[in-house]
Amino acid sequence: MGANSSCPDLYFANPRNQLCTQVCPMRFDLYAEPISKTCRASCVSPYVADNSTMRCVLVCPSYPNYYANLVTARCVKYCPNNTYADNSSKTCVTSCPNGTYA
Repeated sequence: MGANSSCPDLYFANPRNQLCTQVCPMRFDLYAEPISKTCRASCVSPYVADNSTMRCVLVCPSYPNYYANLVTARCVKYCPNNTYADNSSKTCVTSCPNGTYA
């Protein structure tokens, strides 16, 4: 399986066992990356890793309520120190958007 997998739609190439899978293995911390259709250890920008689905997503889920930490490219429940959870963009930001307060 090269750069683009030959897996059918909604399946991803699992490099651990060379099989196509619908869900990437959680125990190896691999995420379903939609561009290459492979299970990867990290997601390619603009995607971020979502541990609740083991997929690379453009927007972190509302349930559970996660925010994109753009530094680590992962969805997180709590934003790191000196950042704030922006509900409108679902990202961790360094300053609150106009009209909002920490």
